[in-house]
Amino acid sequence: SSGINAEWPLRPGEEINKLQNKIQQLEEANQDASISVNDEVKSLQLKISHIDEEKANLSKKLSDLQQETVAAKLLKSDLELAQKNKDKRIVDLKSKNESLESTNKKMIFEMEEMNVKVDTLSKKKKVPTATLR
Repeated sequence: SSGINAEWPLRPGEEINKLQNKIQQLEEANQDASISVNDEVKSLQLKISHIDEEKANLSKKLSDLQQETVAAKLLKSDLELAQKNKDKRIVDLKSKNESLESTNKKMIFEMEEMNVKVDTLSKKKKVPTATLR
């Protein structure tokens, strides 16, 4: 029996203590690793939460910008239509003005012709008359 003990440098009680200490060290290491992993998971969940918030904010900004773009396009379209209407009105008014100027020139010419006729008639009749002007 002393030959078997020679192969075992520790007695069974010491061997059990050594193994129990090793188990306790491993359990502590495992617990530390679990705490570290849990902290890492919490940190990553917090980062994900912040990223989700940023994503929601950016999504809202994009939506707002798209609405502003639509509103701006509608306004541009309205302004272009108003400009076309004003341009058409200007063309119409210029045309009307040219027509009025032409009519005015004709009337002036007719008035001058009438004055000439009045002068001619008054000279023939020798009756003094005021000229139309």
